Amino acid sequence: MNKIAALRTALVAATVAASGVIGVLAAPPGASAATLRESIVSIAQRELNDNSRNYEYRGSDNCTYYSGQVTNWPACGPTGWRGGTTANDDVYAWCANFSKYVWREAGVTDYSSLTTWAQSFEDYGADNGTWHAAGSYTPQPGDAIVFDWDSSPNDAHPIDHVGIVVSSSGGNVSTIEGNSGNKVSAHTYSLSNSDIVGYSSPIGTGTAPSTAVHMTELVQGEFTNDTYADLIALDSITGRLWLYPGTSTGGSFGARINIGFNWNAMQSLVTGEFTRDGIDDLMAVEKATGKLWLYPGLATGGGLGARIELGTGWNAVTELTSGDFNRGDDYDDLLLLETATGKLWLYPGLPAGGGFGARVNIGTNWGTMQSYVAGEFNRDSYEDLLVVEKATGTLWLYPGTSTGGSFGARVVVGSSGWTAMSDLTAGDFNRGDAYDDLLVVEDPTTKLWLYPGVTAGGYFGARIEIGSSGW
Repeated sequence: MNKIAALRTALVAATVAASGVIGVLAAPPGASAATLRESIVSIAQRELNDNSRNYEYRGSDNCTYYSGQVTNWPACGPTGWRGGTTANDDVYAWCANFSKYVWREAGVTDYSSLTTWAQSFEDYGADNGTWHAAGSYTPQPGDAIVFDWDSSPNDAHPIDHVGIVVSSSGGNVSTIEGNSGNKVSAHTYSLSNSDIVGYSSPIGTGTAPSTAVHMTELVQGEFTNDTYADLIALDSITGRLWLYPGTSTGGSFGARINIGFNWNAMQSLVTGEFTRDGIDDLMAVEKATGKLWLYPGLATGGGLGARIELGTGWNAVTELTSGDFNRGDDYDDLLLLETATGKLWLYPGLPAGGGFGARVNIGTNWGTMQSYVAGEFNRDSYEDLLVVEKATGTLWLYPGTSTGGSFGARVVVGSSGWTAMSDLTAGDFNRGDAYDDLLVVEDPTTKLWLYPGVTAGGYFGARIEIGSSGW
């Protein structure tokens, strides 16, 4: 846990009596999944009832037996205890240490990636295919349950607390947790508690892996200040926002960089140069509030600045895409679909940046289309629009015009099957030819495909697989 004060005030679950199982031996190597789960619960219950060590030494100093078992933190109390040496020494918060200790003692053999941070338990599940988002899974005894008190996309350490699942029934989950009220405590929560992020099952418990990671909300921009087209994508399982940096050779990406947490709370991601500083920015709509937020790109690259609210009511629109659609001013505009009416609206960029001018209706009956993506596809230097027709799966190109603010007669560039593609985004991904390429996720296979732009424009070359399943 990384926010002790939050833990003191945010835990609203009712404390319940422990079951009193004491002294059960750890599961031997090779134990069955059921036996391993039972052992985890038994060890947690044993520690709950062991009054010789189920507390902080000075009451509020984070000096514990459990940290002494799994860390090299400073010695602080009885022999073998480690952690803080003064009251409220929050840097040595120990909920993760307790949960790691319980798993280890119970016989979980693969726990080396777990650290002193509660966040590492979510990472463990995501990396090993045993992560289960809250609401999509019934927690099992022995799982690690992780919490986030504030759900902020800008939180550098979003997971604030972790504990051990004892049981789940009647719409509730019962837990045993370290660092809860300065001791080991038992609690019960509603499964719908908004602070619960999800659950990680330990390897060896036989839990079926979560659905393969699916990256959504793919958008292109230049966020690493190296002139290469980068990719931003949202991990729909963990809610993390990832930056995949473009490379000098093109056609692939470098090692991804985590640039945000809790982004499952956002939708309709769109990139563009919105603040007039020459650096690409990111905008997104907050699902719960309908607010449109601007996340400015950084001059140093590799991340995003503090977000800025641009407006409300934006959950009534979808298919956001950006480009210089009204021609002549070189400002990135915003194009979107009004869901209820099917109207296509253009929000012109402003000289000052950071917002948009009065919107202009530039089309009707656009609700029959999906997967909007802008780019310069037909080699005339005007911003074009690609869309997929829902009923037929046809990929249509709507060419930009010299006057701007409208599109020319549409052209078929993909005859069918494009409803099987999602998260279309465009940019010069293969480097060196200055042509906008198309990047898509193939839903049945979850593969990432690159459709290279060609010299003649208006269509694409033979596709290239650049990402195996998991997209």
